[in-house]
Amino acid sequence: MIWGSRQRVLHQPNRPFVMIEPRATGGFPDPFPIHLAIKEGTMFRLALLFSPVVVSAASIPWPQETAPAPTPADAASIERPGVLVPSSAEAVLLDLQSYSGELRFKEVLEHGSYVKSGDVIARFDLEPIDRMILDAQMELASTRMRHEHVIATAQMDEEAAQRRRQLAAAERQRARDAYDGWLKFEKEFQKRDQERSMKYMNNNIEDQREELSQLEAMYREDELTDATEEIVLNRTRRDFTMSLENLELSRERRDYQEKLLQPVEEQRKKEQLEDQEFSYQRQMRTLDMEREQRQDSIKRGEEGLRKAEENLKKLHADREKLTVRARRAGMLLHGSVEQHGPGQVPPRYKAERSTASARVELFTIADSDRFKVLLDVPEGMVTRLTQNMAVNVTLVAGGKCLVGALKFDRFPAPRGMSGPENVYEAWVDLKDTMLGIVPGMRAKVSFAEGSLSQSPESSGSR
Repeated sequence: MIWGSRQRVLHQPNRPFVMIEPRATGGFPDPFPIHLAIKEGTMFRLALLFSPVVVSAASIPWPQETAPAPTPADAASIERPGVLVPSSAEAVLLDLQSYSGELRFKEVLEHGSYVKSGDVIARFDLEPIDRMILDAQMELASTRMRHEHVIATAQMDEEAAQRRRQLAAAERQRARDAYDGWLKFEKEFQKRDQERSMKYMNNNIEDQREELSQLEAMYREDELTDATEEIVLNRTRRDFTMSLENLELSRERRDYQEKLLQPVEEQRKKEQLEDQEFSYQRQMRTLDMEREQRQDSIKRGEEGLRKAEENLKKLHADREKLTVRARRAGMLLHGSVEQHGPGQVPPRYKAERSTASARVELFTIADSDRFKVLLDVPEGMVTRLTQNMAVNVTLVAGGKCLVGALKFDRFPAPRGMSGPENVYEAWVDLKDTMLGIVPGMRAKVSFAEGSLSQSPESSGSR
């Protein structure tokens, strides 16, 4: 005989058991607990709190599941297993914007805990993100320094470019002035100089002609000897002849210069001016391109600085998010609602051991009294179903029977496509509130044969 001091019914979905903590008696020197495995269907038939009882280990009958007597409707029905999940729930995601390192739980509330709005659900290890924040701060300081250097260099280059623009403009203006001066002045000066030379040579020839005439008249009257007269006259005649030849050469040279040399010189000076103008325009374009490059470097530096500042800001925001708080009151579930459905294995996070992903639903906060049933429907049966058809739901725990509306997806579930037959995800919305039920408990969904369609055409309302 064992005198039991107290009993505790421990709730674990699909695996409930009773632990009896006995007091020491004469037969046992030390107390020890006795664990009794209880089926989920009979668990709710035990009293959670009752007075001390005498339990005989040899006389404890194993709980037997007694199903209610079938009715004619039950005898002609098809059952599918389902899982109870919350129908009113809110997913909890980290929604990190910049941090992509390891997410290891430092603290985490147990699955099934009741939380209020603002309660801390979990805390993650902050050491990895703190290192990333430090690196981001150093990168921001380096980016800011490089950007300042780019701006300073651009200012110096712009000043040098302005000086080059001024010099190029002055050189172009000098070339224009030289060309205009040659057209307006130098060309006229050359013409006037040639005319002046020709006039001087004409005057010289006239003087020599008069002098020769006077010498000839004087020698005719003078008593100089014929030999002396001949010498003087011949010399004067030769000089006069040479002056005539020089005059003719100057005339030909002037014609040559006016007809050939001056046009060539004018064309050469014009080409020099055009070359100078082309060089000026090219240099101005080059300076404009260099200015655009400097402005682009400044813009890219500003963009890099903005991104570095934004990254640091996001990291600080992500650090705050690593302390996860509840945004509403309810029952805390590890994982998403879908992860508690048929064929799924929901996570169970442990502090210091479990890690998380930033892109998935980590937790679910749900109402503890409103549920729906998730189930899989085989492909051979889905063509006989209609949306919102009434079905019977029998809870495995307690055997309570409810009525709900069936809904299902029109396309096969991806996780069932590898098998011999596709499965379709379906769910039954339950309007009644249910106390004492926890997510993950099982239920049976019954389809009355009379309510099923006989042909695929009758399911067109989906």
